Amino acid sequence: GSAQKGPIHLVASGRASEACLELAKRVDNLASVSIFSGSALRFTPWEIEGEILPHVVCDHSTVQPRGGSILTTRKVYAEAVADRENRDKGRIEVEKIDCPLHFFTGSDDQIWPSAAFSELGAQRRKAHGLEERTTHQTFPSVGYDLGPELGLPGLPTTERTLSHESTGFRLALGGKMGRQSRARRACWEKLIEILG
Repeated sequence: GSAQKGPIHLVASGRASEACLELAKRVDNLASVSIFSGSALRFTPWEIEGEILPHVVCDHSTVQPRGGSILTTRKVYAEAVADRENRDKGRIEVEKIDCPLHFFTGSDDQIWPSAAFSELGAQRRKAHGLEERTTHQTFPSVGYDLGPELGLPGLPTTERTLSHESTGFRLALGGKMGRQSRARRACWEKLIEILG
């Protein structure tokens, strides 16, 4: 078959943002990259071209369910990056992404502090003269479930937890229902505009 023509946009939510940003660094001629509830830090030891990339070491052994069966993991990630040396190991070189980069986060994300983690990436790009090609929008009182994978408009916002298969517990998402719904709609409209 013939090669596909037209612009290529990368879109990712949550932990998939790490792989998306690593890919974007290595691919030319992208039209845009949009990250929802993501991070400009690597917490996963990705192996690319035979090399394991350095990453932030995060100790989940201290996570305890609150109220019986709900986990909040935000504090574990925040503690991991409080150690500057540990945080610096996981910095993704977003300044090497040669296209517009958009971050969308909620200030009350209880999975991890995606607003702070995305702001690190936005600041890194601005420090390298890419301010005009970088946006970071944080929605107040909004949780983790933003973006096409995690929070399409119209999906219920009443359930503020997510099933975690490997532990059997539920993860707290954060956010308030009404604000979550409005933020999802705003994100969806912005993504459609970006994909143009």
